Amino acid sequence: MRKYKYSQPLKDRISNVANYPRHNSISAACLLSKIGADMSTFPTVHHLASWAGICPGNNESAGRIMSGRITKGNQYLKPTLVECAWSATRVKDCYLRRKYESLVGRREKRALIAVCHKILIAAYHIIKDKVAYKELGYDYVDARRKTNQVQSYLDKLRILGVSVEITAIQLQRSTFTGWTKVTPKRN
Repeated sequence: MRKYKYSQPLKDRISNVANYPRHNSISAACLLSKIGADMSTFPTVHHLASWAGICPGNNESAGRIMSGRITKGNQYLKPTLVECAWSATRVKDCYLRRKYESLVGRREKRALIAVCHKILIAAYHIIKDKVAYKELGYDYVDARRKTNQVQSYLDKLRILGVSVEITAIQLQRSTFTGWTKVTPKRN
């Protein structure tokens, strides 16, 4: 495989984006060539997602929910993101796989677009802040949900006027040493 001479000035940013699960330098270079290295073009990550055409659709008027389809967006960037999302959802113990599994229930395509959105958000921050990708892990989604649920219940109790003190409980896993035979005592 030959080196891409035009991507050499952006070598550090390409290597940061390539650290994403199942990404390589080619997909990172494609992603970077589509959105550019200057993130000042997009004031927020939402502007980039809208331009790419993978922002979540929300069309509601007078209580009626219409079709929330995604927009057309960039015709070159979207297929690249979809391929990166497919490969990222196949990695074991990965945050993106867990996110995909939590959303895939009935709508596979919608879950895949949500993973594309996550990849684009991460790529935006990686390129803008010039930092490397940090894997959150498979259990991140569950831990965050648990933390948010506990905080929600605490807020509800505070509203009711109940004061609660929290202590963390750690459950230790017991190791299985084998079955023991228990015989009942006879009189």
